[in-house]
Amino acid sequence: MIEDVSLMDIQDLPLLLPSTQGLGVHYLIFEVFSRFHLHPKIIGECSDISLLMDLVSSDFCASIVPETLLKRYKEYAIYAYKISSIMEMAAPVGLVWLKNHRLSNTAKKFIELFTNKAI
Repeated sequence: MIEDVSLMDIQDLPLLLPSTQGLGVHYLIFEVFSRFHLHPKIIGECSDISLLMDLVSSDFCASIVPETLLKRYKEYAIYAYKISSIMEMAAPVGLVWLKNHRLSNTAKKFIELFTNKAI
């Protein structure tokens, strides 16, 4: 079981943030720390997740990453903690699909479920 930590617990750790285009993690981290009026000790950014995980596992720094990345990179010898205010870090979700393209029945049902509207 993964222990919980608070943002206060990690604000003084040297943090290397993921900056991979499209993840949006970098922005969310800043937004949440700002909302709680905390000033994290950010030492840099890294767009290469494998390198970021190498640096964390070598004890160079700590990082905040989506839990899905931890499952993908489980071979790294690292400690993982859940941030107790994780609900504050939830990102808005969007649903997109190509215009003028046929959708499968499964996709239509998913969109219906997601939006409560029939397509």
